[in-house]
Amino acid sequence: MNRKMYWGLVIFIILLMDLACVLFLLYKHGPHEAFEAFEAFFRYQFIREGTSYQLEAEAYFLEIGGKDPPSEFMDRFSGHSPPTKNGSEFVSDDFENSDDLLFKIESWKWIGWGWLTRDHAEICGGYEDNFSGYYATYILKRDKKGWTLDRVGPIFHWDGMRLRMPPKP
Repeated sequence: MNRKMYWGLVIFIILLMDLACVLFLLYKHGPHEAFEAFEAFFRYQFIREGTSYQLEAEAYFLEIGGKDPPSEFMDRFSGHSPPTKNGSEFVSDDFENSDDLLFKIESWKWIGWGWLTRDHAEICGGYEDNFSGYYATYILKRDKKGWTLDRVGPIFHWDGMRLRMPPKP
């Protein structure tokens, strides 16, 4: 094998390996990747946050970016008690059903090397009921066990009137 053919073959193999890596990253970091972080966020909210109303809630309502989550995302919570519903079904001035809670993700982004590795996410969100709410910036990280809360940033409370989230970065 002459020198030109050898180096041509080496370059071809390197390019082929690069293509395989790119295809792997595209598959690995599809839209389901964000859904995994969102699910971890909501489950954390269900267990560790909220108010005394959580024990009495008839339903949890979910919202991502001001919209209802896709049905394939909501399917992740099928069988959950209390049941989860789309955020658009939450009635904020329904004082008869005031125990219901709306859990929201206002904004999110991959952070640090997260844009490439997708193992750190910043989620701004929280919950609200008919009387109050709690919002914060959460940093989630992914390890071998899945997505977990790393730390909580600035916290915003409101009571009686709407508090706006800080502007999206």
